[in-house]
Amino acid sequence: MPPVFPFVNSSSGGDNFFPPGFHFVNSRPIDDNFFNFFNESLRNYHLADSSMDNPVDNDVLTALPEFQIEDVNKLPQEKRDCVVCLTKYENNDKAIILPCTHLFHSDCIKDWFNKQNTCPICKFKIDRNSIN
Repeated sequence: MPPVFPFVNSSSGGDNFFPPGFHFVNSRPIDDNFFNFFNESLRNYHLADSSMDNPVDNDVLTALPEFQIEDVNKLPQEKRDCVVCLTKYENNDKAIILPCTHLFHSDCIKDWFNKQNTCPICKFKIDRNSIN
């Protein structure tokens, strides 16, 4: 079952449905029917995602090309941030490039692949077949 967002509370009305910084813009209050529909949709999405709780095998992880970033400025602008940890790469960071050509900090993507077997950006499946 997916985590239920702590800010979701159907009994307190629409304003508490959204996290801090968001507000309810529709004049209709959120009722229990909507709340139940929302949570059921989250459950169905989680069940449909077969990559969840399906880690990448260690031998596949070790086969992925790992390298050290020598000069961040030589990377294309759109590839200068790790989308797993949401930080900018720095010179001498260790990184892994996937067969789909997406780049991540080595530790970040290894942690990601301990939980699921797809690229965080494009959902490309990482397995023995994809690294050959």
